[in-house]
Amino acid sequence: MKSLTFLLLLAISSMGSLFAQVTTDSRSMVTGSQPALIVKLKGADPKFAESEWKDYVKSYGKVIKVKGSKESVIEGVHVKDIGKGTLMNVYSLATLVVDGTDFVVWFSRGGSYLEKSDAEYGTAEEFLLEFAKKVNVDMIANDLEEQQKKQSKFESELAKLQKENENLHKDINTAKGKIDQAEIDIPINETAQETAQADIKSQKGVVDGVKDNPEEYKIQQKLLAKLESNFTKLQKENESLHKTITDSNAKIKQAELDIEANLEAQEAAKKQIADQRLVVDAVQKKLDEARSQKIK
Repeated sequence: MKSLTFLLLLAISSMGSLFAQVTTDSRSMVTGSQPALIVKLKGADPKFAESEWKDYVKSYGKVIKVKGSKESVIEGVHVKDIGKGTLMNVYSLATLVVDGTDFVVWFSRGGSYLEKSDAEYGTAEEFLLEFAKKVNVDMIANDLEEQQKKQSKFESELAKLQKENENLHKDINTAKGKIDQAEIDIPINETAQETAQADIKSQKGVVDGVKDNPEEYKIQQKLLAKLESNFTKLQKENESLHKTITDSNAKIKQAELDIEANLEAQEAAKKQIADQRLVVDAVQKKLDEARSQKIK
Protein backbone atom coordinates (compact mmCIF):
# COMPACT_ATOMS: atom_id res chain seq x y z
CA MET A 1 0.00 0.00 0.00
CA LYS A 2 1.36 3.41 -0.92
CA SER A 3 2.17 5.62 2.06
CA LEU A 4 0.15 8.74 2.78
CA THR A 5 3.27 10.84 2.19
CA PHE A 6 3.78 9.28 -1.23
CA LEU A 7 0.17 10.02 -2.17
CA LEU A 8 0.51 13.61 -0.93
CA LEU A 9 3.69 14.14 -2.92
CA LEU A 10 2.01 12.64 -5.96
CA ALA A 11 -0.92 15.02 -5.55
CA ILE A 12 1.41 17.98 -5.12
CA SER A 13 3.48 17.06 -8.16
CA SER A 14 0.33 16.87 -10.26
CA MET A 15 -0.86 20.32 -9.21
CA GLY A 16 -1.29 22.60 -12.19
CA SER A 17 2.17 23.43 -13.37
CA LEU A 18 0.78 24.61 -16.68
CA PHE A 19 -1.00 27.88 -17.07
CA ALA A 20 -4.69 28.04 -17.67
CA GLN A 21 -5.73 28.73 -21.20
CA VAL A 22 -7.98 31.61 -22.10
CA THR A 23 -10.94 30.72 -24.28
CA THR A 24 -13.70 32.83 -25.78
CA ASP A 25 -17.42 32.35 -25.86
CA SER A 26 -20.65 34.32 -25.69
CA ARG A 27 -21.97 34.36 -22.16
CA SER A 28 -25.14 35.77 -20.69
CA MET A 29 -24.75 38.88 -18.52
CA VAL A 30 -26.59 42.05 -17.56
CA THR A 31 -26.65 43.48 -21.11
CA GLY A 32 -27.49 40.14 -22.74
CA SER A 33 -25.34 37.47 -24.35
CA GLN A 34 -21.97 39.08 -25.07
CA PRO A 35 -18.47 37.97 -26.16
CA ALA A 36 -16.41 37.01 -23.11
CA LEU A 37 -12.97 35.70 -22.22
CA ILE A 38 -12.93 32.68 -19.93
CA VAL A 39 -9.97 31.48 -17.91
CA LYS A 40 -10.18 28.19 -16.01
CA LEU A 41 -8.76 28.35 -12.48
CA LYS A 42 -8.14 24.73 -11.51
CA GLY A 43 -8.61 23.93 -7.85
CA ALA A 44 -9.92 27.39 -6.97
CA ASP A 45 -13.39 27.95 -5.57
CA PRO A 46 -15.43 30.92 -6.82
CA LYS A 47 -15.17 32.94 -3.60
CA PHE A 48 -11.40 32.63 -3.59
CA ALA A 49 -11.27 33.60 -7.27
CA GLU A 50 -13.43 36.67 -6.63
CA SER A 51 -11.23 37.72 -3.72
CA GLU A 52 -8.12 37.28 -5.85
CA TRP A 53 -9.68 39.32 -8.68
CA LYS A 54 -10.46 42.22 -6.33
CA ASP A 55 -6.84 42.22 -5.19
CA TYR A 56 -5.52 41.86 -8.74
CA VAL A 57 -7.47 44.82 -10.17
CA LYS A 58 -7.43 47.12 -7.13
CA SER A 59 -5.02 49.49 -8.87
CA TYR A 60 -7.59 49.94 -11.67
CA GLY A 61 -10.71 50.44 -9.62
CA LYS A 62 -13.19 49.01 -7.15
CA VAL A 63 -15.10 45.83 -7.99
CA ILE A 64 -18.82 46.26 -7.28
CA LYS A 65 -21.81 43.97 -7.71
CA VAL A 66 -24.10 44.63 -10.67
CA LYS A 67 -27.64 45.27 -9.49
CA GLY A 68 -30.08 42.63 -10.63
CA SER A 69 -27.37 40.38 -12.07
CA LYS A 70 -24.80 37.81 -10.88
CA GLU A 71 -21.67 39.48 -12.21
CA SER A 72 -19.50 42.25 -10.78
CA VAL A 73 -18.04 45.26 -12.59
CA ILE A 74 -15.21 47.79 -12.49
CA GLU A 75 -16.63 50.95 -14.07
CA GLY A 76 -14.86 53.54 -16.21
CA VAL A 77 -11.28 52.28 -16.17
CA HIS A 78 -8.28 51.97 -18.45
CA VAL A 79 -6.71 48.49 -18.57
CA LYS A 80 -3.42 48.66 -20.44
CA ASP A 81 -4.18 49.33 -24.13
CA ILE A 82 -7.25 47.12 -24.33
CA GLY A 83 -9.65 49.99 -24.79
CA LYS A 84 -7.26 52.06 -26.94
CA GLY A 85 -7.74 54.98 -24.60
CA THR A 86 -11.48 54.46 -24.18
CA LEU A 87 -12.77 54.04 -20.63
CA MET A 88 -14.15 50.54 -20.17
CA ASN A 89 -16.46 48.63 -17.92
CA VAL A 90 -14.88 45.30 -16.98
CA TYR A 91 -17.47 42.73 -15.96
CA SER A 92 -16.56 39.46 -14.23
CA LEU A 93 -18.26 36.32 -12.97
CA ALA A 94 -16.82 33.30 -11.14
CA THR A 95 -18.71 30.10 -11.84
CA LEU A 96 -18.18 26.76 -10.15
CA VAL A 97 -17.13 23.87 -12.42
CA VAL A 98 -16.07 20.29 -11.69
CA ASP A 99 -12.33 20.95 -11.35
CA GLY A 100 -12.36 24.53 -10.09
CA THR A 101 -13.72 27.83 -11.34
CA ASP A 102 -14.41 29.30 -14.75
CA PHE A 103 -13.64 33.01 -14.44
CA VAL A 104 -15.56 34.92 -17.08
CA VAL A 105 -14.56 38.48 -18.04
CA TRP A 106 -16.27 40.90 -20.41
CA PHE A 107 -14.42 43.99 -21.63
CA SER A 108 -17.03 46.56 -22.60
CA ARG A 109 -15.60 49.42 -24.68
CA GLY A 110 -18.28 52.01 -25.19
CA GLY A 111 -20.91 49.33 -25.72
CA SER A 112 -18.86 46.94 -27.86
CA TYR A 113 -17.31 43.87 -26.27
CA LEU A 114 -13.78 42.63 -26.86
CA GLU A 115 -13.57 39.60 -29.15
CA LYS A 116 -10.77 37.27 -30.21
CA SER A 117 -10.50 38.99 -33.60
CA ASP A 118 -9.73 42.35 -32.01
CA ALA A 119 -6.16 43.64 -32.02
CA GLU A 120 -6.11 44.08 -28.24
CA TYR A 121 -7.15 40.49 -27.60
CA GLY A 122 -3.55 39.38 -26.97
CA THR A 123 -3.14 42.03 -24.27
CA ALA A 124 -6.41 40.96 -22.62
CA GLU A 125 -5.37 37.33 -22.79
CA GLU A 126 -2.03 38.12 -21.14
CA PHE A 127 -3.86 40.19 -18.51
CA LEU A 128 -6.02 37.19 -17.59
CA LEU A 129 -3.11 34.75 -17.71
CA GLU A 130 -1.28 36.97 -15.23
CA PHE A 131 -4.38 36.76 -13.06
CA ALA A 132 -4.42 32.97 -13.40
CA LYS A 133 -0.76 32.88 -12.36
CA LYS A 134 -1.55 34.99 -9.28
CA VAL A 135 -4.37 32.63 -8.31
CA ASN A 136 -2.16 29.58 -8.79
CA VAL A 137 0.72 31.09 -6.81
CA ASP A 138 -1.53 32.25 -3.99
CA MET A 139 -3.26 28.86 -3.73
CA ILE A 140 0.10 27.10 -3.47
CA ALA A 141 1.34 29.72 -0.99
CA ASN A 142 -1.75 29.13 1.16
CA ASP A 143 -1.15 25.39 0.97
CA LEU A 144 2.50 25.89 1.94
CA GLU A 145 1.41 27.90 4.97
CA GLU A 146 -0.96 25.12 6.02
CA GLN A 147 1.71 22.45 5.55
CA GLN A 148 4.19 24.51 7.58
CA LYS A 149 1.60 24.83 10.34
CA LYS A 150 1.21 21.05 10.33
CA GLN A 151 4.97 20.62 10.56
CA SER A 152 5.14 23.07 13.49
CA LYS A 153 2.33 21.17 15.20
CA PHE A 154 4.14 17.85 14.75
CA GLU A 155 7.37 19.37 16.07
CA SER A 156 5.51 20.80 19.06
CA GLU A 157 4.03 17.37 19.78
CA LEU A 158 7.50 15.80 19.64
CA ALA A 159 8.87 18.44 22.03
CA LYS A 160 5.98 17.66 24.38
CA LEU A 161 6.81 13.94 24.23
CA GLN A 162 10.48 14.66 24.91
CA LYS A 163 9.55 16.81 27.92
CA GLU A 164 7.23 14.06 29.13
CA ASN A 165 10.10 11.58 28.83
CA GLU A 166 12.34 13.83 30.93
CA ASN A 167 9.64 14.10 33.59
CA LEU A 168 9.20 10.31 33.66
CA HIS A 169 12.93 9.85 34.30
CA LYS A 170 12.73 12.52 37.01
CA ASP A 171 9.81 10.61 38.58
CA ILE A 172 11.93 7.43 38.61
CA ASN A 173 14.87 9.23 40.23
CA THR A 174 12.57 10.83 42.80
CA ALA A 175 10.96 7.47 43.58
CA LYS A 176 14.38 5.80 43.93
CA GLY A 177 15.45 8.59 46.27
CA LYS A 178 12.38 8.00 48.43
CA ILE A 179 13.13 4.27 48.53
CA ASP A 180 16.76 4.88 49.51
CA GLN A 181 15.71 7.27 52.27
CA ALA A 182 13.00 4.91 53.54
CA GLU A 183 15.47 2.04 53.69
CA ILE A 184 17.71 4.22 55.85
CA ASP A 185 14.83 5.40 58.05
CA ILE A 186 13.26 1.95 58.67
CA PRO A 187 16.14 0.51 60.75
CA ILE A 188 16.31 3.76 62.70
CA ASN A 189 12.58 3.54 63.29
CA GLU A 190 12.77 -0.08 64.40
CA THR A 191 15.55 0.75 66.85
CA ALA A 192 13.44 3.63 68.16
CA GLN A 193 10.49 1.23 68.55
CA GLU A 194 12.63 -1.19 70.58
CA THR A 195 13.75 1.67 72.80
CA ALA A 196 10.17 2.89 73.15
CA GLN A 197 8.97 -0.62 74.11
CA ALA A 198 11.71 -0.86 76.75
CA ASP A 199 10.75 2.57 78.10
CA ILE A 200 7.09 1.53 78.25
CA LYS A 201 7.93 -1.69 80.11
CA SER A 202 10.06 0.25 82.56
CA GLN A 203 7.41 2.91 83.03
CA LYS A 204 4.76 0.27 83.73
CA GLY A 205 6.96 -0.92 86.61
CA VAL A 206 7.13 2.63 87.93
CA VAL A 207 3.35 2.96 87.69
CA ASP A 208 2.82 -0.30 89.57
CA GLY A 209 5.21 0.92 92.26
CA VAL A 210 3.28 4.13 93.01
CA LYS A 211 -0.30 2.93 92.73
CA ASP A 212 -0.76 3.50 96.45
CA ASN A 213 0.13 7.17 95.97
CA PRO A 214 -2.74 8.73 93.98
CA GLU A 215 -0.94 11.95 93.06
CA GLU A 216 2.26 10.27 91.94
CA TYR A 217 0.31 7.49 90.26
CA LYS A 218 -1.51 10.09 88.15
CA ILE A 219 1.77 11.72 87.11
CA GLN A 220 3.45 8.42 86.16
CA GLN A 221 0.35 7.25 84.33
CA LYS A 222 0.50 10.35 82.12
CA LEU A 223 4.15 9.63 81.35
CA LEU A 224 3.21 6.05 80.43
CA ALA A 225 0.44 7.27 78.13
CA LYS A 226 2.88 9.63 76.46
CA LEU A 227 5.38 6.82 75.90
CA GLU A 228 2.67 4.56 74.48
CA SER A 229 1.48 7.37 72.16
CA ASN A 230 5.04 7.85 70.92
CA PHE A 231 5.34 4.10 70.28
CA THR A 232 2.09 4.13 68.28
CA LYS A 233 3.44 7.05 66.29
CA LEU A 234 6.64 5.12 65.52
CA GLN A 235 4.60 2.12 64.36
CA LYS A 236 2.56 4.29 61.98
CA GLU A 237 5.73 5.91 60.73
CA ASN A 238 7.15 2.45 60.04
CA GLU A 239 4.03 1.47 58.09
CA SER A 240 4.27 4.72 56.12
CA LEU A 241 7.93 4.05 55.27
CA HIS A 242 7.09 0.58 53.96
CA LYS A 243 4.16 2.03 52.02
CA THR A 244 6.52 4.62 50.51
CA ILE A 245 8.74 1.81 49.24
CA THR A 246 5.78 -0.12 47.82
CA ASP A 247 4.25 2.95 46.17
CA SER A 248 7.60 4.15 44.82
CA ASN A 249 8.35 0.76 43.28
CA ALA A 250 4.92 0.83 41.62
CA LYS A 251 5.62 4.34 40.28
CA ILE A 252 8.97 3.21 38.90
CA LYS A 253 7.38 0.25 37.16
CA GLN A 254 4.62 2.40 35.66
CA ALA A 255 7.11 5.08 34.61
CA GLU A 256 9.27 2.47 32.90
CA LEU A 257 6.23 1.26 30.95
CA ASP A 258 5.32 4.85 30.11
CA ILE A 259 8.88 5.57 28.94
CA GLU A 260 8.72 2.61 26.58
CA ALA A 261 5.43 3.85 25.13
CA ASN A 262 6.78 7.41 25.03
CA LEU A 263 9.85 6.37 23.03
CA GLU A 264 7.64 4.57 20.52
CA ALA A 265 5.49 7.69 20.24
CA GLN A 266 8.62 9.81 19.72
CA GLU A 267 9.78 7.57 16.88
CA ALA A 268 6.35 7.83 15.26
CA ALA A 269 6.41 11.60 15.70
CA LYS A 270 9.90 11.86 14.17
CA LYS A 271 8.71 9.84 11.17
CA GLN A 272 5.68 12.10 10.88
CA ILE A 273 7.92 15.19 10.95
CA ALA A 274 10.28 13.73 8.34
CA ASP A 275 7.35 12.90 6.06
CA GLN A 276 5.84 16.33 6.56
CA ARG A 277 9.15 18.00 5.68
CA LEU A 278 9.06 16.19 2.36
CA VAL A 279 5.58 17.58 1.79
CA VAL A 280 6.65 21.12 2.76
CA ASP A 281 9.70 20.92 0.50
CA ALA A 282 7.57 19.66 -2.39
CA VAL A 283 5.03 22.47 -1.97
CA GLN A 284 7.84 25.03 -1.67
CA LYS A 285 9.36 23.71 -4.90
CA LYS A 286 5.96 23.89 -6.58
CA LEU A 287 5.56 27.48 -5.36
CA ASP A 288 9.00 28.47 -6.67
CA GLU A 289 8.16 26.93 -10.03
CA ALA A 290 4.79 28.70 -10.17
CA ARG A 291 6.37 32.07 -9.35
CA SER A 292 9.08 31.69 -11.98
CA GLN A 293 6.77 30.37 -14.70
CA LYS A 294 6.56 32.50 -17.82
CA ILE A 295 3.17 33.52 -19.14
CA LYS A 296 3.99 32.81 -22.77
